[in-house]
Amino acid sequence: MQPGENVSHYHRFPQTSKADGFTLVELLVACAVLMTILVVIFNIVSQTSNLWRSTSSKITAFQSARAAFEAVTRNLSQATLNHYIDYYDANWRHTTAAGGQAANYGRFSELEFVSGPAAELLPSASGKVTHAVFFQAPLGRTDDEDLRIESPGMLNAAGYFVEFGPASTYSQIPRFLQGRTASDHPGFRLIEWVQPSEKLTLYDSSYNAGQQWAWFQQALASHQYCRVMAENIIALVILPRGADNAALGIKYSYDSTTATYVEDRSYLLPPLLQVTMVAIDEDSAQRLRDVYGTSQPPLVPAGAFQTIASYDHDLAELESVLAGNRGGPRLNYRVFSTTISTKEGG
Repeated sequence: MQPGENVSHYHRFPQTSKADGFTLVELLVACAVLMTILVVIFNIVSQTSNLWRSTSSKITAFQSARAAFEAVTRNLSQATLNHYIDYYDANWRHTTAAGGQAANYGRFSELEFVSGPAAELLPSASGKVTHAVFFQAPLGRTDDEDLRIESPGMLNAAGYFVEFGPASTYSQIPRFLQGRTASDHPGFRLIEWVQPSEKLTLYDSSYNAGQQWAWFQQALASHQYCRVMAENIIALVILPRGADNAALGIKYSYDSTTATYVEDRSYLLPPLLQVTMVAIDEDSAQRLRDVYGTSQPPLVPAGAFQTIASYDHDLAELESVLAGNRGGPRLNYRVFSTTISTKEGG
């Protein structure tokens, strides 16, 4: 570099790329993707929450029905006739009742097991649906505290049936249902009848032995010792079966006390009992009230559960009605069914 020469200094700076930022279109696309992901997550959470609430609601709604069903089958399995061998005349009539001369020996019992269509068994058919069953069992129920402590296995007369009507008809409410029953509106209910041990009409001097089924019909006429077992039970079906699981007859009716002595039937319990119960939840019951008001909804098809051969068809038809396939509202329902053995079945 020569003296007096002007020298200039130049500095090079690195050139920046024009693609360092996001364009507006890219930002909009990213936001759209993020929103889509958030919507999907929200829908998944919402559906899961709804499913959980629905499942919990159904479990809670049918808890009382399941508890009632288990109580019914447990008590039925304890049914007894406690039969013994007694005298019969030449025509197989019980000598004590007929006053004839002893010629034969056979089973006899003052106790009785009766099941069949409720309209045939109960003193009033109004509001009664499907079946009813009445029997004796060592349930230990008594109004006397001393007896309850000393003899927990005392004999009771008991029965179950389904009725449509107000809950106030029956004042007694079981402990596990207290505070959980719906308001006093007309509805389907499972009714339990249990006579205290010290009040059995079978051994009451005023009992009219000439009237068939008087031991439960007289008490039921005044709703004495009846209580609501469970709400929203729309059907109860009792199907007696033999030890080979075959149905005992063409129709559902069964009476251990026969008009004439039959060796393989008289004073014997059915070896097996198939018990079926159908329940709906409270939301479904409210839908029925919205549609039918205080009138009885036609849920059980006319003529259903009259002949045993039609059991599967009748149950399928009932489920079709409950599913809303016959013009009525769609209902949430549960079918409980089991087969139990009796202690003294032939």
